[in-house]
Amino acid sequence: MAEMLKDKVVVISGVGPGLGTTLAHRCANEGADLVLAARTLDRLEAVAKQV
Repeated sequence: MAEMLKDKVVVISGVGPGLGTTLAHRCANEGADLVLAARTLDRLEAVAKQV
């Protein structure tokens, strides 16, 4: 899967606790560039710092 996501842009609309956050970590580890959205700025910033 790493080759499929390397240098690709992945949009995740819902990086609250759970699936969205897990997906963000996985995609970042695979080399994707992320565009993240969340309902709260605090949660969005927390996930952005982690990945």
